[in-house]
Amino acid sequence: MARLRLLFLITICIVSCFSAMAQETPSSLSGTVKDKSGNPIKGVSVFAESRQHYGVITDENGYYTLSLPPGAWKIRFQHVGYSGHAKTIHIEDNIPKKYDVIFETDIRQLEEVAVVGKSALKQVKELAYNVDVVNARSLHNTTLDLSGTLDRVSGVRVRSAGGVGSNITFSMNGFTGNQVKFFIDGVPMDIFGSTFQINNIPVNIADRIELYKGVAPVSLGADALGGVVNIITTQNKGSWLDASYSYGSFNTHKTYINAGYTGNNGFTASVNLFQNYSDNDYWVDARILNLQTSMYEPGTARVRRFHDAYHNETIIAKAGVVNKSYADQLLLGLNTGNERSQDQAGTQMQFVYGQRHRKANTVTPFLVYSKKNIFIKGLDARLTANYNFGYSRFIDTAQVRYNWLGQSASKLSPGEFRYSSAKYYNNDANITFNTDYKLNDQHSFSVSNILSLFNRKGKDPFDYSEESHMIGAPKKNSKNITGLAYKFDYNSSWNTSLFIKNYLQTNKGPFNTSTGANPRTYEMRQHSYSLVGYGMASTYFLKKLQFKTSYEKTYRLPSTTEIFGDESFNAGNINLKPESSNNYNLNIIYDASVNADHQMEISIGGLFRRTKDYIIRTVGGTAQAPATFANQGLVYNKGINAEVKYFYKKLLNAGVSFTFQDLRFKNKYEPGDSGDKVSLYYNTRVPNTPYVFGNGYITCTFRNVPGKNILSVGYNTLYVHKFPLYTYVSNARNFAVIPSQFTHNVTVTYSITSAGISLSAEGWNITDEKVYDDFSLQKPGRNFACKIRYVLSDKTIKKNKRHE
Repeated sequence: MARLRLLFLITICIVSCFSAMAQETPSSLSGTVKDKSGNPIKGVSVFAESRQHYGVITDENGYYTLSLPPGAWKIRFQHVGYSGHAKTIHIEDNIPKKYDVIFETDIRQLEEVAVVGKSALKQVKELAYNVDVVNARSLHNTTLDLSGTLDRVSGVRVRSAGGVGSNITFSMNGFTGNQVKFFIDGVPMDIFGSTFQINNIPVNIADRIELYKGVAPVSLGADALGGVVNIITTQNKGSWLDASYSYGSFNTHKTYINAGYTGNNGFTASVNLFQNYSDNDYWVDARILNLQTSMYEPGTARVRRFHDAYHNETIIAKAGVVNKSYADQLLLGLNTGNERSQDQAGTQMQFVYGQRHRKANTVTPFLVYSKKNIFIKGLDARLTANYNFGYSRFIDTAQVRYNWLGQSASKLSPGEFRYSSAKYYNNDANITFNTDYKLNDQHSFSVSNILSLFNRKGKDPFDYSEESHMIGAPKKNSKNITGLAYKFDYNSSWNTSLFIKNYLQTNKGPFNTSTGANPRTYEMRQHSYSLVGYGMASTYFLKKLQFKTSYEKTYRLPSTTEIFGDESFNAGNINLKPESSNNYNLNIIYDASVNADHQMEISIGGLFRRTKDYIIRTVGGTAQAPATFANQGLVYNKGINAEVKYFYKKLLNAGVSFTFQDLRFKNKYEPGDSGDKVSLYYNTRVPNTPYVFGNGYITCTFRNVPGKNILSVGYNTLYVHKFPLYTYVSNARNFAVIPSQFTHNVTVTYSITSAGISLSAEGWNITDEKVYDDFSLQKPGRNFACKIRYVLSDKTIKKNKRHE
């Protein structure tokens, strides 16, 4: 608690200092932004043109309030899909002023690539948190899924084990996997299972993606070390249809349909459907096992993957009411999905399979309720509830082994990896509750609570595997995170947030005690944790500069996969302890815009993390050894991110980013050592983790080609510097270093705006580089895709009638 007292003391000092520096007496400008039908518009950027740090975003009721010093200010209002609005308003000392806006509709949604880019640069992020916002609408004409979208963000690496639907590892600012938490509309994505994750969800489902790098709002209730990703889904008005289909290399098919209706009486209903299919039969370089001698042939051979097909189908349906006196939003829905995936390789390329596969399905009913100004003015509440009836099965019964040529030979025991015909029923429940109370323009409070429950039941009809005696053992996990936050808005130039969190977790599951003398035995173990974290985040604007700083003492509770395994390639560890970390962040953002035509933003950030009981995933050295999880003592992470964005009118937008992150083991002595022998791992780099990478992009958009049609040409590149596959002390093993990689991608989109149709062609890894990722697993080489998209809404119909 000494650190907590020190944190509040420092904050009081900062408040005093900035209070003494303040010389302006701001006045408030407030109002609402609505469309022609009188519907409030959420998310409109409202800012002072000459000093863009005076900016806010309208809430769900279209309401905004802006604090400005006395003087004449040109106020701009901007939002995707609507014509912009500007007005010069005279602000007087200490006299509030009101100004309402009616937006004219600009329904040329296919033009959003350029429009979003310009408004995104102007949108000043007043939040003290280090947050990046990806406008997903600008990518709706591409074939990207959410993981591919996120891989373009500074400081982010999304690493995959192969092609479409393959397992991915997400890294942000050096933290990996479960150390970064994912939410969709504020709901933890863990609840939905493998059928609904970022590696199989099309980007079209998202309106924007918020990436909190480090400290995150308590409303997200995350037990995250390295940040939070919150996916905000597309919210349309009226009636609409958004449908697309794409075809690509390796017999890849992707379909997306989003349709809905919202009536004037407040009734709303919508359905999202999407599917992915791919043979994933791309070429790789692999060592060939001689099945007769059980020895590997010298060198490698170029072979095609032959057992890696993947498909999934998902339907999300919801209905309810909006904009009622008792609820701004009250929805009931159902998320159901199915997937089937063949397993071509294990945790390393040399282990190849020809019949092993897995399948899963999920049925998740859900409830969403939200209301602003509930009971009293300024008090907002939101409640969500989800329950997942999950089912999965891993089938590995073949009594054969394969090599990369597709040849097979019989073996004595069943199972290519480890025998399994088990069925698993994962039942998850999640309830989130958030309240926000704005006392006045300077003081606001937030309270959140997220309760998550997990219960796995399993059975194996044949009961052959070495650990099958533990399949039927109960595996239960409960987790509750409560957060309290206070935000102080001194003026539009400076705000600070303080918060405290309580983490509770209880795990109960089997621990294998089998020995030669006592085979097929286990004991039940239970571990409970109660922890307290806290932190602060502050931002200050100085003319065209924005400074952000934050500190957090945080915990990350082990996930159910880390505790219980996934009954496949990952073995659980019931004895895992929570990770804890002290996180420090500093970011500087500079608005280097010359004028309205030439806009530029430069940002640079530094971070330091001191993490105890760091959980690391390691792979075994044999074909039957699953990956395991273990606490690895103390890890330091020092990193730098830099990014430059440039926009020229609506014609061009470009950017480049660079990331350096240095994660090293800092336990000087091994546990149990007397202290006179330095650990071989001390100060070595955390393995299988890229530490230098960057990307760049440029997009040119040509309008009126011909008529009012739009042609967009884009280029994207990614560089990843070589990094160690294993720790330094074991670097004599094969594939000890993942080589440097430099990939190039191109996209061309032609939009026929009057018909609501867009046509896209994409080329990925066009130079056919050899690209490797998680534990040296090879990714696809050169590949191509094309996509057709059709958009129809009430607004497009009305516009077309006006032009007839």
